[in-house]
Amino acid sequence: MSVEVDTREIEALLDRLEAEGKREAACVKAAKGLAGRFLRLVTDATPVKTGRLQNGWTGGVKQDPEAYGRRLPVKQSNDAYSVEVTNNVKYAEYVEYGHRVMRKGVQVGYSKPRYFMKGAEQDLESVAPSAIKNEINKYLREVFDGK
Repeated sequence: MSVEVDTREIEALLDRLEAEGKREAACVKAAKGLAGRFLRLVTDATPVKTGRLQNGWTGGVKQDPEAYGRRLPVKQSNDAYSVEVTNNVKYAEYVEYGHRVMRKGVQVGYSKPRYFMKGAEQDLESVAPSAIKNEINKYLREVFDGK
């Protein structure tokens, strides 16, 4: 699962940061901001029976998903930045994509897919360009205004 973002408008902001030697820090901050936003979206969309699946997004502990996402490590490869977001609950994939219901080796039904991850990914794709721009603008204000 990945999110594709048109970054042409953002490049101008990054060029300004390049002159200050702050481009990488801004990109890392933007990547962490997107990770936090994705975790908020997917956590809110995750079906809840016991809360275990929902808490699996934040390492099995009930905590603020955006704050947790901002603490995740960012990997850089050339000009691409990525943050790996995982759910440590083994049955998450079965809830996302659906599964057969078996009793004594016989299929007795089917659990429909919930697509909570796919929905969160689509929601993030629609807001990602403005979210990245906001993160970089916030960083620019911190760098250039000293706040």
